[in-house]
Amino acid sequence: MRGTSSGPTSVARRSISAFDRQSPLIWLTLGGLLLIATILASTAFAVLNFRERALNNSERELENNVLLLARHFDRELHDFEAVQRDVVRRMELLEISSPDSFRRKMSGQRDSYKFGSSGRRFVRRRWYQRVRHDRITD
Repeated sequence: MRGTSSGPTSVARRSISAFDRQSPLIWLTLGGLLLIATILASTAFAVLNFRERALNNSERELENNVLLLARHFDRELHDFEAVQRDVVRRMELLEISSPDSFRRKMSGQRDSYKFGSSGRRFVRRRWYQRVRHDRITD
């Protein structure tokens, strides 16, 4: 009577045997889910890492651009100040201290453009050409 025994042990054996038959499918499903979770986590980590690197590189490039612009403007301002110092030095050498002395000194110069104390530019022309007066504006 081995095959016809009906007791609690036969029911337990049937349920275990049913679980054993589906066990590889469950393990395969759990392994696949674990693999998908691992892939998702590593992808998220890689994306965040690349984003952080891109932000750092952009910040570094912006800082470099700011430094380059600052150097450029410092150089331009230095050149502008050098021109101003040169003009002041030349005026001091020519002993120009008033608008009248400026007019007198500039009228004796042999430049193609002469400036009056009123800020007008006198363009030197030939005797047969009209003399034109241009106003210098700031």
